[in-house]
Amino acid sequence: MPTTTLSRPRRFATAGVAACLAAGVGAMAFGAGATTTAPRESAPPAAAAAGAPLPASPPSRIVIERLDLATKVHELRAASGGTTLTLPPLRATGWDATSATPGQVGITVVTGYIARTAKQPGALHGMSRLREGDVVTLRRQDRRTVDYRVTGVAYYPQGKFPAAEVFATTSRPELRLISTGGPLHPGDPLGNAVVTAVAD
Repeated sequence: MPTTTLSRPRRFATAGVAACLAAGVGAMAFGAGATTTAPRESAPPAAAAAGAPLPASPPSRIVIERLDLATKVHELRAASGGTTLTLPPLRATGWDATSATPGQVGITVVTGYIARTAKQPGALHGMSRLREGDVVTLRRQDRRTVDYRVTGVAYYPQGKFPAAEVFATTSRPELRLISTGGPLHPGDPLGNAVVTAVAD
């Protein structure tokens, strides 16, 4: 997998992706991933009980019905002694392993490409169609699922990412779905789209 090329600043007590964005890493600066096909999986188990925080278990799959999306979630970890962060393949997504796991109190960070180029759409192609109230489902490695309800969609130009606002401390399970390449709308400047969602 590709990695970022900028250092992760220690002054931000946030997730790895958050630190890179706070440092002004542009969307396309994350690099390009290789296309992969997610493995077939058996029928998903029942969703986790609402309002009950879960023990740690990394995500394995993301489903967004609004986008007709069902794809693998890769685990993203720091590389090169912690100075860079790996990113997901073009047609998959990635979970920042320094963030909360789905259903835990705190912010779960999942990233993916809207597009690498105009002719290479990514897993989050169509992200602009998401609306408040839409559901994003994360399947965990322990086979539990967590539903997050979208509360907002925003786009931030490179260098203007409000990390303190996007990753503010929370007392409930929340999700930040962040683009790593491609505009949210045609003509958007280089930057990052952020979907904010809260566990049902």
